[in-house]
Amino acid sequence: YRAKEFLSEISKVRNVNIEGIYSHFSTADEGDTWSATMTASGWGVIGDATPNGWDSDQDMTADGFYAGVTTYTYLGAFTTGQFKFRAGDDWAMNLGGDLGALTFDGNNIEIATAGDYLVTMTFDGSTYMTTVEAQ
Repeated sequence: YRAKEFLSEISKVRNVNIEGIYSHFSTADEGDTWSATMTASGWGVIGDATPNGWDSDQDMTADGFYAGVTTYTYLGAFTTGQFKFRAGDDWAMNLGGDLGALTFDGNNIEIATAGDYLVTMTFDGSTYMTTVEAQ
């Protein structure tokens, strides 16, 4: 494959289905050359609604891969405020926005009522989704 053809296909992929790994593909010259990296990630929740605020995230538990869906969970106390998801304790890959279709660099997610919540994030190969359930 020439790099342009390769990038046109892999531009659709933002995460490989290997627990704890995400991929990043980039080009600076319209695809004539490219680079790919795979980074150990792990997902976490971070924000002023979480115990450590915006300073450090709370690690999520990787609950496995079943029927084509990767699942991560976090059970803990939240205050009123906002949070996001991020991979690898780094802002290079973060998710927010609509709970039914999270987007990269999306808006913060609101917690309106303080309490204990079970946050479940899933990835089905094309869409990241989350549920936030009071416990």
